[in-house]
Amino acid sequence: MKKSWCLFGAVLSLFLVMGGVPVRGEEETARLLSDLDLPLMEKFHEEEDSRVVFDTPEGRIIEVRAQGAASPEQVRDYYRLVLPTLSWQLAFQDQAGAAAPSDEGACAAEVQICLVALRDKEILSISISKDDSQAGVSVVVFDLRPR
Repeated sequence: MKKSWCLFGAVLSLFLVMGGVPVRGEEETARLLSDLDLPLMEKFHEEEDSRVVFDTPEGRIIEVRAQGAASPEQVRDYYRLVLPTLSWQLAFQDQAGAAAPSDEGACAAEVQICLVALRDKEILSISISKDDSQAGVSVVVFDLRPR
């Protein structure tokens, strides 16, 4: 009897450490962008075949596109809150659509909102635009490069 209680306790401890069985809603909020270890905003999905990944002697080069139901401002606000909690330091933000200075990142001039963050020897540019073909949908391009 004592053995079964010990086994039950071990299984229960493992269950609690692993976070239990994910319910449908939890699975949705815990998704990460492939290869970037950044959370994917709720109601967003990574565009298939959009991911580009290279490992270079200087560091990683990763580009990923995602889209979802939110305004560019909501996306900006979400990542402005999330990035510092993951040790990213915001270095640049522009709402006018102008390109970030070349030493600060690589946001394209036609984007509506550009965020640039720095961490260790990497620079992350987040370009956010409205999807003109779908109302209420934003397209986000995450671009990670070595500094």
